[in-house]
Amino acid sequence: MEEEAEDISPTELDNKKLYEVLGVAQNATQDEIRSAFKKLAIKTHPDKGGDPEKFKEVNAAYEILSKPEKREIYDKYGFNGLKGGNENSGFGDIFDIFFGGRGKRGPREKPQLKPTVMHTEITLEEAFHGKMLHLDVERLVLCGSCEGKGGLDPKTCPGCKGRGVVVKMVQLGPGMYTQSQSDCKDCQGTGKFIEKKNICKECKGQKLNNKTEKIDVAIPVGVPNEEKIFVKGKGNEHFEYRTGDLIVIVRIKEHPIFKRLKNDLHIEKKISLIEALSGFAFNIDHLTSHKITVKTTPGDIITHKQVKMVSNLGMPHYKSPLSHGDLYVTFLVEFPRSLTGEQIQALKAILPPPILPKPVETKNVYELSKAPEIKTHEQKDSNGNHYQFEQEDEDEEETGHSHGGQRVECNQQ
Repeated sequence: MEEEAEDISPTELDNKKLYEVLGVAQNATQDEIRSAFKKLAIKTHPDKGGDPEKFKEVNAAYEILSKPEKREIYDKYGFNGLKGGNENSGFGDIFDIFFGGRGKRGPREKPQLKPTVMHTEITLEEAFHGKMLHLDVERLVLCGSCEGKGGLDPKTCPGCKGRGVVVKMVQLGPGMYTQSQSDCKDCQGTGKFIEKKNICKECKGQKLNNKTEKIDVAIPVGVPNEEKIFVKGKGNEHFEYRTGDLIVIVRIKEHPIFKRLKNDLHIEKKISLIEALSGFAFNIDHLTSHKITVKTTPGDIITHKQVKMVSNLGMPHYKSPLSHGDLYVTFLVEFPRSLTGEQIQALKAILPPPILPKPVETKNVYELSKAPEIKTHEQKDSNGNHYQFEQEDEDEEETGHSHGGQRVECNQQ
């Protein structure tokens, strides 16, 4: 069984909130942002019967996304980049709107890290019964020696005065200036610095350590393919943010016998012509870990590619394991390669008479031969019409030998 963890930065934050408020994509142009803001401002304005809180959010989102410098910082660092490690950075009202301020709204909660995502594979049998996985998860955790402080006696960074960012004035032209904000290089954007002699020797001042931890993840009975299992608080840790969660994406391996379709199981079974006509029984090693017997009803004749069903022998329903899907069996009837004259006469004596009338004698008589395999391809023209091309084997196409050319069907939708 292979487990694979996605590489996610411990400081990666959810920086989609403002775009979601305005209902635009993260790569939206300034014109698209301006247009979305105008529509929402009219719709949510209290004088027009709108929600005052929603109106505040729309204005706050536009205040940041309409300014290229602020937008760039938000895209890279989320709200924390705008805050710059200082509640007096000029964005206090905006943080109060989205996270709740102090006083009436209570203390502001730290933003949470994005989850760590892992992929794991299980068998269809394990999905049927459920399983407890013991996964080795690589995490970033707070340093135990310095408790995530980086060392002893951290002090306010004199370069940024504890804000974590520095602001520079950039001249665009005569009398025209703009502000540029970037992380403070002296403290790497933390607002604090530690003298060299006091730096933690275990984490070397980084405040975090890599740790491989064995985490138990319960895979429920009947889990679907690509299902996400959430494990709270088992993602990366960080000294400024709430610990992220762990998401385990479950992939189910293909089974050599059973094919799963939602809660139903499907198999194919080859039978002979005599079995199709006279009845039969056969065994299946079922996912229940039991050997079962499946049989036909006496007198029931099976045709080629006919599908039969056994109720309640499919997968257990996810989150409702006492209910089960069904088992479907597609029968492939194998006909004899050839028959002797005596066999043909014997069959005529017991089988129903032919249904084709005796043909009129003609001079043009043809014998059937084996047809080449035909592959169907579908294409769509500029008007949206679907065309199906039936094309022979690639070998025949390459040599230029064709028995029937191509047949084109047009399906207008």
